[in-house]
Amino acid sequence: MKRALVICLVFMSFVANSTDLPKGLVGQYFGEMEAFDFVHNDKELSASSHEIEILFTENGVLYSTGTMEYRGEYQFVAQDDKKYIIKTKMTNDLSMSFELKLIYDKKTKTVTLDGDNGIPDTSLAKRTA
Repeated sequence: MKRALVICLVFMSFVANSTDLPKGLVGQYFGEMEAFDFVHNDKELSASSHEIEILFTENGVLYSTGTMEYRGEYQFVAQDDKKYIIKTKMTNDLSMSFELKLIYDKKTKTVTLDGDNGIPDTSLAKRTA
């Protein structure tokens, strides 16, 4: 199941422009991604629900779920008075890589992972002390 998620995420792709991440966004965000089905190489695959964590720092971003961990760079690509749109380029020690599109809601101070290819949108809340 986890392998299916990784394969699916590898094929998510977005183009981004670089800017600095707002300091208020720095921190840990947690949420649970719902189970989902997707198609890869003409095969229908399923991924079970699982918890995910995204950690934003001044220097990068960490995405983790279960025993899988990816590090990467973020690119702040757009904003309006309600949200920031952030794109990340993630990789791990096994040379697996993928990109994520994240949306930060300024009012609720939550991050939404913008799903693609059957992956559901997932809302993440900031961990407070």
